[in-house]
Parts: sequence; structure tokens; C-alpha cells
Amino acid sequence: MGLLVRIRKEWFIIGIVLVILSAKLQPSVGVRGGECVGDSPSHLVHFPLVSHLIDRSSVPVPVQTPSR
Repeated sequence: MGLLVRIRKEWFIIGIVLVILSAKLQPSVGVRGGECVGDSPSHLVHFPLVSHLIDRSSVPVPVQTPSR
């Protein structure tokens, strides 16, 4: 299995590892009153992240139809 194929297959895990490593290397970005300044820094990350995940997800939302 080629490296590029493996990266494409494991992109989510690789992304999680990169985020954890970046938080470990630069924790001042996420601390309260840190570089991410605003009324509520979680809003700067939370809403765009959730929107992106919903938008990029290829899993449809299951809809149940009433059975008769």
C-alpha cells in the first residue's frame, strides 16, 4: 500500500494527531485570554468546525418515515 493511499485512508486520524501535537507544542493559543481573543473563543472554533464537519460529511442524516 503506497504512502499516499495510506494517508488518504487515514486522513481523520492523522488530522487528530496533528491537532493534538500542535496543542502540545503551542498551548498558549487555546488558553483563556490567550492568542484566540474574543468574547468566547470557543465560538470562533466551535461553530465553523461543526459547520465544516456537517458540510464535508458524506454520511446522510438518517430520516425515519412513519410506518403504516
